[in-house]
Amino acid sequence: MKKYDNYSIDEGSSYRKILLFKNFRSRKDVVDGINYIFKQIMSQKVGELDYNEIEELNPGADFPSCQNEKTAAGGAIELHLIETSAGDNSVQPESSEPMDEQDSEEEEILDNIQKEARMVANRIIELFQPDADGKKFVVYDKKLGAYRDIRFNDIVILLRTTRNWTEVFSEELAKSEIPVFADTGSGFFKTPEVQVVLSLLQIIDNPYQDIPLLSVLRSPIFNFSTDDLAEVRLVNRNASIYEALKEVAAQDTEVSKKSSDFLQKLAKWREMSLYMSTHKLIWQLYDETGYFSIVGAMQDGERKQANLKILFERALQFENTSYSGLFNFISFIDKLKTNKGDMGSAKVLGENDNVVRLMSIHKSKGLEFPVVFLCGCGKKFNMQDMYKSVLLHQELGFGPDFVDYRKRIKYPSIPKQAIAQKIRVETLSEEMRILYVAMTRAREKLIITGAVNNIEKSALKWLNTAQSNGDKFPANNMLKARIIWIGYALQ
Repeated sequence: MKKYDNYSIDEGSSYRKILLFKNFRSRKDVVDGINYIFKQIMSQKVGELDYNEIEELNPGADFPSCQNEKTAAGGAIELHLIETSAGDNSVQPESSEPMDEQDSEEEEILDNIQKEARMVANRIIELFQPDADGKKFVVYDKKLGAYRDIRFNDIVILLRTTRNWTEVFSEELAKSEIPVFADTGSGFFKTPEVQVVLSLLQIIDNPYQDIPLLSVLRSPIFNFSTDDLAEVRLVNRNASIYEALKEVAAQDTEVSKKSSDFLQKLAKWREMSLYMSTHKLIWQLYDETGYFSIVGAMQDGERKQANLKILFERALQFENTSYSGLFNFISFIDKLKTNKGDMGSAKVLGENDNVVRLMSIHKSKGLEFPVVFLCGCGKKFNMQDMYKSVLLHQELGFGPDFVDYRKRIKYPSIPKQAIAQKIRVETLSEEMRILYVAMTRAREKLIITGAVNNIEKSALKWLNTAQSNGDKFPANNMLKARIIWIGYALQ
């Protein structure tokens, strides 16, 4: 930045800088939209650069016009907002207080992420259908030198962080029959098919565990309805579910037959677990219950069966260690869950297949995609570094809390407050540059999504900020989410 500020663009200068301002990737619609937003929000204070006519992008890519009247290409940047409930924390409120556990990054409101994912799924489906004018969306293929119909692998969904978001997006897209690839290396233990088998192993080891037992009874293996389970519970409210099943089995009802059949099979499997290795027991359960075939007939069945194979293979590997037996294997899995370890869900699709890709913005650096969905813009920024007991900065040094042992209180020292403010501005600058990276990945279409608590109040706030602060969004108003910056620029 020092060289950038001191070097000259004049040809006769001894220290000359050459500005690489042409964009050879994106359509003019995308470039114009990016320039429009960043001219209003990026400055020396936040972003560490005055985004003006000299710095703005100039379209350099050559996209021939569509000759077919029944097709449409490109288009303006789209912004889709979701209005959430007033108490949700997907956009952190204005506050100088540190984020507590409820506001931490892992406490995203799942329901709001699902809503955004469903909206994205619906918009993807719309891209494959004719619009209101009967035109079909097409993309320009450089290899073919012509326009063609859009494919799933033309689309990428970019997220600031994949934690908590990727699994939800993958699930919602799969429900809409949209093939998706997300290389996250996690989510194995959260898959329903694996949870059912692990619950079955738990009750074979110890049937006096109500939650795993209910999970197995409600699964497609035994298919107990909620009414059936209510009848079991009413037989003896104080007993465990296992004991209640024994009492129901002694009666003469339809649920009694189900309960008796379940208890007989469970007794058989418990006896087998005494002498059979865990991996053989797991495959025996797949075979006898037909569960492996059942999940194969479900939506995304190939991946579900692959997950069950992984569980079998992990049990085989575990048996080859110094530990063995069902109890030890269950304990091993429980420790993995407790320590937030994971094996990674099976990948039956690769990034080169015809799939929608889910990735973080950081992984997208240097790449380009015909259609980019920039999602999760309502998610708060991570400002945790500002609230540590001792703050460190490479230029300003360190700033600790001042502790008064006599009064038994502590409060931030002046150096700490100065460093906290510096870290805040640097974090916001970095987040703004990351937003720039994400938006410039799009070649032909950029679609932005995000959530706000109250659209009407938010829009009014953006408008008032613009009217009172001129053409640049000041640092002290740049709060905690990208949607605020974008909304301000579009007010």
